[in-house]
Amino acid sequence: MKPKINLTGQKFHNLTVIEEAQGYYSKGGSHRRRWLCRCDCGNYTIVNQENLYRKDHPTTSCGCTTVFWRNHKGPNAASHSERNRERLYHVWSSMKDRCYNQNCSKYKNYGARGISVCEEWRNSYDVFKAWALSTGYDENAGYGECTLERKDVHGNYCPENCCWITQAEQANNKVNTVKVELNGSLYTLTELSKLCNVPRKIISSRYFSDWSIDEILNVPVGMKRKDYYANKRNSA
Repeated sequence: MKPKINLTGQKFHNLTVIEEAQGYYSKGGSHRRRWLCRCDCGNYTIVNQENLYRKDHPTTSCGCTTVFWRNHKGPNAASHSERNRERLYHVWSSMKDRCYNQNCSKYKNYGARGISVCEEWRNSYDVFKAWALSTGYDENAGYGECTLERKDVHGNYCPENCCWITQAEQANNKVNTVKVELNGSLYTLTELSKLCNVPRKIISSRYFSDWSIDEILNVPVGMKRKDYYANKRNSA
């Protein structure tokens, strides 16, 4: 007998599984498992397990998306399935996963730290999309050239704290990015490598071996620190 699968915490489209609900037996005598799910809109619904998994026409929400597209569909409106294929939709979905899905690998750096998504964005992709398109989001930008960034890395996802930047700029703003001071300015190790023309791996190795900034930048590659100081004494 196969062990029962626990879907608690897993995300299926707009539905996050909360707990198992009471199942039932079909007319043919097969047991049907059901799950209580929370929709991204905030409503709760009970869904058959097979309806979450199936490839053709799975249950993707509490029904709110069906109502939305029925009420708002126009000549230029994308269908629900087309919307789910938009790159920006996955930006929106991933943002929420980082903050609310404990099974997400990045949850520890976001939701576990208390980072959340403002209600208007969390409850509506269309509101988030309108903000994105009005603040510089470029759907045709190359990979890593237009990423969602929080201005305050300790703040939440909301209009006043977010902007669009390159992936390289985002990496420099991470809360765990190492920065060192040189001539009164702060630099990441990567920036320091480019500024001083010293290989990044050399700077990183020396920094984490507790070398001083003078030693990191001035000891020739391959030379030992004691030889560096011996040369300085001999030339003095």
